[in-house]
Amino acid sequence: MKSAQQKQQDEVGVFLSMSRQLNGLSQNHVATTLDLKGPNFVSRIEKGKAIIPLGKIRAFAEVYGLSFFPFGRLVLYSMHPAAFSLFSHILTLEPELAVAAKACHVKNPKRRKEQIKLFDDIAKEEGVARLFSWLSSLRINEITNRLETIGQKASPELFSLYVWIHRKIIGKRHEGTLSLDEIVQRLRQSGPQLVTRIEKGKAPIPLDRIVQFQAAYEIREPDFPRLALACMQPEAYATFMDFLKYDRLYAKAAKECHVKNDDTRRMRIRTFGVRMRNEAFAEMRSFFKNNEELIPDGVWSNRMLRYDSTAGL
Repeated sequence: MKSAQQKQQDEVGVFLSMSRQLNGLSQNHVATTLDLKGPNFVSRIEKGKAIIPLGKIRAFAEVYGLSFFPFGRLVLYSMHPAAFSLFSHILTLEPELAVAAKACHVKNPKRRKEQIKLFDDIAKEEGVARLFSWLSSLRINEITNRLETIGQKASPELFSLYVWIHRKIIGKRHEGTLSLDEIVQRLRQSGPQLVTRIEKGKAPIPLDRIVQFQAAYEIREPDFPRLALACMQPEAYATFMDFLKYDRLYAKAAKECHVKNDDTRRMRIRTFGVRMRNEAFAEMRSFFKNNEELIPDGVWSNRMLRYDSTAGL
């Protein structure tokens, strides 16, 4: 029996197939334009048997002639649930980021382009500068020498250095050392190999473990998850920024999570991910109803047209 997520992935695949047909595109054209493995890969995506790479979501939307909303959220939720969850988590932690993202959606095209460029620069460069400055301020020869080699740029080496020195500092705070073994226990890992590779900048923190890593290393800075993406998962970071820059409702809802009233803020933060998901699936169902003749025969017709935006997800 298919899982709920697989059923949603199947439906998004049909949504893609229908959109492609409406725009008169062939699978071969899509594969060539997007530099994919071939038309068979496109076919597998449209049948729910393969996923769209995280870094190609916006490109897929453009080729298929789809707006980034609802397409981006549909793909993210059904094909990359860990990224969907992490993106929502980041936005509930950083009110300044949400406010800056909302500013990217002004009506004037020239002003919007300027705001997007400013947003890109601030979102990454200020955080990286803070990391570099903090590490430099420690005045430890080994750290200083490594920083001279790394430079002030978003990179796995810079972030791994930040994580490694944090473990050393936490150890002193606990009047001892915080060993790799203890970090491994906190993360419930089977061994130290992954943590060792991450601290050496040879492996990224997995998307679905970033929040746990932050807790394990006792790092309190709210921008830790976003900087982990910027430095270690650049493809995921670029996609995250795409959502803020090109999904106006997503950016607006993120900003609305940070109102002054405590009860309202908690409620909006708690329901943010659910609202973003439901809005996207409701838009897709509306598309299905308007294009019934393209829906494949069988169970699809019943499932796709009998949809309540608050249920079945």
